[in-house]
Order: sequence, then structure tokens, then C-alpha cells
Amino acid sequence: MAAVDRNLHVAPFSSGGLEGDGGEIDLAAPGVDVLSSWPAPDLYRSLSGTSMATPFVAGVAALYAQSDSKARGSQLWDQLLGHVRPLQEAQRDVGAGLVQAPGAVTRKH
Repeated sequence: MAAVDRNLHVAPFSSGGLEGDGGEIDLAAPGVDVLSSWPAPDLYRSLSGTSMATPFVAGVAALYAQSDSKARGSQLWDQLLGHVRPLQEAQRDVGAGLVQAPGAVTRKH
């Protein structure tokens, strides 16, 4: 999972091709300065990390599962990888591209 900023550039803390021993990157999702809940008294805080990008992908997978109640596992994975917004960054750093919800304008891979 790659984390990208608002300008769709890979975050410097993301792994993959940016790190010599990083893992394989399959998808990218928003992961920089994401407004998130936080304990009181703050209630909200802007956070960054691949841990912020991961829930975006999980949510989009849930939307694909909702649109096809029989889709599970590899079928959902294929949906995620097959409907992305290509990014200008190297594929080794952002994978197939930016995860897209069902109905979003995308290019199929």
C-alpha cells in the first residue's frame, strides 16, 4: 500500500520502490494529512501514514462487495486492481494506481 498526498505524489515515508528492501506495492490511497478522530479534548487530528491509506482501500473493497454480494477474496481484489486512477509516479512506488470507488471515472487495467 502506498500513501499519496493531495497532489497524488507518493509520500516520502511509503515503502516499495522508494526503499531498497521495501515490499511490493499494489495500490495507492490517500495517506497524507488525513483528518481523523482523536481522543478528547482534541477530537480530530491530521495524521499521515500507510495506516491512514489502508482504511480507504478497505472501504472501497466494501463498496465493491456491496455492489456484488457474491464477490469475495480474489474477485474483490481483481475489482480493486482493475479500477484505478493511473498515477504519474513509478509503478514500483504506487502499484496499479489510486484506488477508485465503484462508479468513479477510471481506466481499467
